[in-house]
Amino acid sequence: MMPPAPQMGMEELSSRNTVLFTQCKRELFTINSGYKSWHRRLRNSWKVGQLKEEISIECLGEAKLLIIAAPRERFTSLEFESLKRYRITTCSPILRSLPT
Repeated sequence: MMPPAPQMGMEELSSRNTVLFTQCKRELFTINSGYKSWHRRLRNSWKVGQLKEEISIECLGEAKLLIIAAPRERFTSLEFESLKRYRITTCSPILRSLPT
């Protein structure tokens, strides 16, 4: 009889590297379309999440990487300030792709 597979606790899950895809600006590419195969590869070793509400420093939390994939709406000044603070305090990269 095989031992049960270990369950990942909340503290272990939060200590994993986290990637956030923004979905709040009607992005052209999402986890389900455009980045589907990339999402499948990432979720093996990274915690992958979607940010559907307005961008704020609290929402970004412990994300190691933020991906903004071809937004179709403008960012507010508060969102820019949050992105700037996130970049300064965490030194984490922000990957941004533009529509062609």
